[in-house]
Amino acid sequence: MATKDQVKALFPELEMIKDADLRAKTLDVWTDAVNQGGWDVGDMKDIPFTLLITTKVSLVEHTRAVTQTAIAIADTMTKFYGDALPLNRDHSWPGGSFTTSASCSSTGRKPGRS
Repeated sequence: MATKDQVKALFPELEMIKDADLRAKTLDVWTDAVNQGGWDVGDMKDIPFTLLITTKVSLVEHTRAVTQTAIAIADTMTKFYGDALPLNRDHSWPGGSFTTSASCSSTGRKPGRS
């Protein structure tokens, strides 16, 4: 069973979420997905980010890369648009991460599955 501290260690970007409640909820979603999927935290870096192609890119690497990209885009948009297009930078992480965590729980290692 994965603990919140173990999942948090996989995704240091969680600390970039300033809203403590949103950060906690995002961590809860990931912890639940790992546990409902039947994964061990140690396996998370070996799970491919997609089953549609053969890839060496893990779910963790993909999630971290997409998160950092989304944050960089939000920062760039804020730099150019300022108050004309207000963005909540905190939403960059959870938005993409919920979709990814859902795939983690739905492709899990349930009894009788390999």
